[in-house]
Amino acid sequence: MSVFDDRALCGALERLYRTYGVLPRVAARTTLGRAVFALDLGSRQNRSLLLCGVCGDEGALCALALRFAESLLGAVREDALFCGVNARRALRESGVTIIPCLNPDGLALCSRGLAAAGPLRRFLQPLLQPDVPWRANARGVDLRRQFPGGFPAACDLAAARGFEAPGAGGWPGSVPLSEAEPRALCGLCRRERFRHVLLLQKGEQALRWRSGRIDSAQASLCGKLLAQEAALPLLPDADGDGTFSRWFAETTGRPVFTAQTGKGNVPLPEQALFSCLMLSVLL
Repeated sequence: MSVFDDRALCGALERLYRTYGVLPRVAARTTLGRAVFALDLGSRQNRSLLLCGVCGDEGALCALALRFAESLLGAVREDALFCGVNARRALRESGVTIIPCLNPDGLALCSRGLAAAGPLRRFLQPLLQPDVPWRANARGVDLRRQFPGGFPAACDLAAARGFEAPGAGGWPGSVPLSEAEPRALCGLCRRERFRHVLLLQKGEQALRWRSGRIDSAQASLCGKLLAQEAALPLLPDADGDGTFSRWFAETTGRPVFTAQTGKGNVPLPEQALFSCLMLSVLL
């Protein structure tokens, strides 16, 4: 099976445009100039966010998000059912913005190493190791812990684990939102007022939920429904220092759901995840 890298990402988006006429927008530019794409499907109202590729070693999940978009658009064109619902009618009433890869520099470095480093080759050469997956962005910052809200605690935890400088993963940076990718994500969320976020990431298999200020009972119910569709155990999101989940919930008052698909490169069964993603669009 071929590796899904930044070039495959652009190729998949190009195919979506040629086939369905859906043109992604550029939400940000990375340090190495790669685009962080956002794909808008369906209604401009009642919109949710699907976020993938925060870490460079999550190419399989980036690919899955784009296959979901392709399958959904195909069902819309045929006026067919998708995951048990009429896709065309669903996207008239609800919408979703898909960020298939927040960290395209990390995706490129994880798959192609120094060949993808461009002008940062000299900086990255001593940091890249063949046996260590590259999870950070091109500046060696781990985007998982780059957000306000518990950032000092995230730095303390990283230091206790030996992450005190740029590297393959684990270092949250010196200040929150120092990186273009998380700054752009926060700006997008402030402008768009997404009703909730579904984050796809690696990790021990679970559907984690974090409630905002707005109706925690409803957030809990939505979490239960999503966990049921994905056949995942439902757990609270208790690990929040410096994370996007904590920032989004505290800033917008709306919930975040995180589908953790496992620690390896093979995600959960695709159909179960597609059902979970489609339900997230509808809720």
